[in-house]
Amino acid sequence: MTIKFAQISDLHFSNDYKHSAGEYFEIMNKMDNPFIQLKSLFDNVKKDFDFILLTGDICEYGKISEYQMVKQELSKYFNCPIYSTSGNHENKMNYLKGFLDKNSDQTIFEDYLSKNYRVICLDSSNEKYQNGYISEESCELLRQALRRKTGLPTFLITHHNYWINNLRCLKQSIRKNLKT
Repeated sequence: MTIKFAQISDLHFSNDYKHSAGEYFEIMNKMDNPFIQLKSLFDNVKKDFDFILLTGDICEYGKISEYQMVKQELSKYFNCPIYSTSGNHENKMNYLKGFLDKNSDQTIFEDYLSKNYRVICLDSSNEKYQNGYISEESCELLRQALRRKTGLPTFLITHHNYWINNLRCLKQSIRKNLKT
């Protein structure tokens, strides 16, 4: 069985790049809407994906309206599920409301099952740790999810690279629960 997907990360979408402030001012001031480049790319690619992985840093300023706009724009390009996780530039409450349509301050953890695959979305963003951090609560949610064997190919997404950043619970959970 073949599973086709695309991964999109670090869009840093904003309604207004020209009036950016902060440490990335020069870069942001020169940016165009990332959907211009995405449209150009995906206009030239067959788009028969099973799903899309959106792996964080979706919006630069984290406004609810921006998350809603990203969701709307992506749904124009793709006729398939879009699975996402937050990045270190996200406003988590607004991400939950604007992109996931949830009104909660809960831990961001999703475990999606389809008939052909499984996608686990794990939040690795933390205000104190720019290189990623997985809370004990998230580690336990991951352990519980991985104990539920599905026999399906499993895609685990985070914003940060967990091998490089030594995110301990991921390595342990993967080694213990995803052995073939």
